[in-house]
Amino acid sequence: MKNLRNSMRIYYSLICLFLFTFSLMAQEETVAVKKIHYGIKVGTTLSSFSSEQPHNNFKPGFTAGAFVSYDLSGSFSLQLEPMYLQQGGNLITIVDYTVFLLQDPPFLIEIRDQKVTFHNIDVPLLLKFKKTILGLNLFAVAGPSFGLNFNAETKNNVSARSLDQIPVWYDFYTEENITSNIEPWQFGAVGGIGFETPVGKHTLIFDMKYRYSLNKTYPGFSYLGITQVQGDLRTNSFYCTLGFGF
Repeated sequence: MKNLRNSMRIYYSLICLFLFTFSLMAQEETVAVKKIHYGIKVGTTLSSFSSEQPHNNFKPGFTAGAFVSYDLSGSFSLQLEPMYLQQGGNLITIVDYTVFLLQDPPFLIEIRDQKVTFHNIDVPLLLKFKKTILGLNLFAVAGPSFGLNFNAETKNNVSARSLDQIPVWYDFYTEENITSNIEPWQFGAVGGIGFETPVGKHTLIFDMKYRYSLNKTYPGFSYLGITQVQGDLRTNSFYCTLGFGF
């Protein structure tokens, strides 16, 4: 916990320093070369859980937000990207009620196909390198990312077998809020590539990024629903965005 607080303090200090520099530069209206750029972004995500537990798959999602960047020397700039980011993944859980020794279990066995969605606010702080190749303005970005999960939910397609000697399978759908099971603070590392092109006085931007989770996001998950078999899952995401710079 102490290391987490120290990491948060350092990260917030970097963001505050960046915003302070931005506010100073924004007041200099007579600069010869525009150093500050900002805009909006929207795109799609493809996320999955790590493999500490079996039966996981990818889940699509949505992302949207803004960016502000400040040109450093040469081809480098520093960019802050506060984003709403959907993460999560697809999980399978198998509940064998005979393991729990219940006197009156609802079913013999229950299989859930879970589509888990994390609703996160994610703030990457990225170092950006730009280079023009064959007339195309290419760039690469990399840096740390700090996220906050404010809601997590799962939508389940359930198949359950009856207790009868002749098996009867029931299919039904459930929804569940699992925010309390999810780690609220989420650290990651982000890297990606993209290109930008002028559109009149503005800029059209396309990029592809990968966010790798540095800490557990779904601690103690068990695909069998028992504490003897569980793992601390991380959530990694690939996302593409289309942006418009002003």
